[in-house]
Amino acid sequence: MDENLKVIKNKALSTELDLHGIAIDNDKAYIIETKTNSIGVYNLENNLERMDEIRFSSENDDVCHVNDLYIVNDKLYVSMFSNPPRKNLLSFTSYFPNKTIPKGVILEYSLQERKVVKICYDKLLQPHSVLHYVDKIYYCVSGEFLVKRNEEDIFKCLGYTRGLAVRNQTMFIGQSESRQIPVLLKKHTNILLDCGIYVHDISTKLSSFIHIPSEEIYGILVV
Repeated sequence: MDENLKVIKNKALSTELDLHGIAIDNDKAYIIETKTNSIGVYNLENNLERMDEIRFSSENDDVCHVNDLYIVNDKLYVSMFSNPPRKNLLSFTSYFPNKTIPKGVILEYSLQERKVVKICYDKLLQPHSVLHYVDKIYYCVSGEFLVKRNEEDIFKCLGYTRGLAVRNQTMFIGQSESRQIPVLLKKHTNILLDCGIYVHDISTKLSSFIHIPSEEIYGILVV
């Protein structure tokens, strides 16, 4: 899309890839292909040709649930539900209820060395929305209704947390309608059913909530 949100180029996929997050670096688009545990690299100058890929599992089925990414210099930060991958990840009976050691991670991948450099944070329950701002990593731990800055909890939502943006001292946090309510109520004393965006002042710790007439928010972009 252009700056007026008009479509200027599109590409039909030959197979279902369950696309999630996207990041742009120079003339390349890095698009998460959750279905195949991959990040496809697409050439923005050549009709969105798929020119390369980064794979986190050799399986062609979703076992990692890779979902969001952010690029800083040659470093790619990626959030995923499971690493190393587990079978049957997307069965709620498999990964959601009563897990004492969640397996989600935020990892760092070197685009120059073409390898995972390190696991930045682990034991996360369904991480999403990783970003880098002023030398710190921000991300959602969606299953815990949390936003974290590095290791620090800096915001607690009242529902499933996904979608994140930071500008100066203001943080924008998306909240989707929560699923599996009986399971969540075993851990949380209050769940807000509304979908919307929290506008949070990091300095004063004061927030407002904007209701969005939808069921889910996947990402937030401040323009």
